[in-house]
Amino acid sequence: MDDAVKHAESALEGRFVVACRDLQAGELVLSSKAFAAAICNRAQGQLCISCLAPGACPLICEKCGHGFCSLACSESDAAVHAGECEVRRRMRGANFNDYTSSLVALAARAFSLRSTDEQGFNAVSKLCCHRGQAPLQLIADFRAAEKVARRAAASFRDQDFVGLMLRFYSNGFSQRDAEGEIAFLLAPQASFFNHSCAPNTCR
Repeated sequence: MDDAVKHAESALEGRFVVACRDLQAGELVLSSKAFAAAICNRAQGQLCISCLAPGACPLICEKCGHGFCSLACSESDAAVHAGECEVRRRMRGANFNDYTSSLVALAARAFSLRSTDEQGFNAVSKLCCHRGQAPLQLIADFRAAEKVARRAAASFRDQDFVGLMLRFYSNGFSQRDAEGEIAFLLAPQASFFNHSCAPNTCR
């Protein structure tokens, strides 16, 4: 994070970002890479499932239908994609909307990435999920999807998919095109700039 801003925390407000100096209009204060990202089903084959590079993917996974922009992305993402792929395959036959299907795939990718980036996963885990305030129907949909995802791989059996999906619901980002959402992203650093649960300025 740039020296123009810093993290702060209080018992009342939780975690937040404050400016260390006057900021200029349009000044870049954060460049942050997402910890995990998942492509929405409607963008299948049009974004690399590994790096999100746009364009028709030359390499398509036979099981889930999503693609890679290059052999390098396919090989480097193989271990992570394996779990996500099986979750997507199982979700395809279930009656879930694109939002829930994409979020459970995002959670699967995040759990798989944990083995190589524990620090990044912990940063995601510290995000608020507001489980008690989320709509009941949303919780019910997420729990049903979690049951499907937990059967996809032994490593997913005891994972809290609902918790990660709710962290996206409260703190996540979407990549969009003219027609709507094409990818969902978990970016813990950027989430400090995403919103305020207790804003000190209202419009």
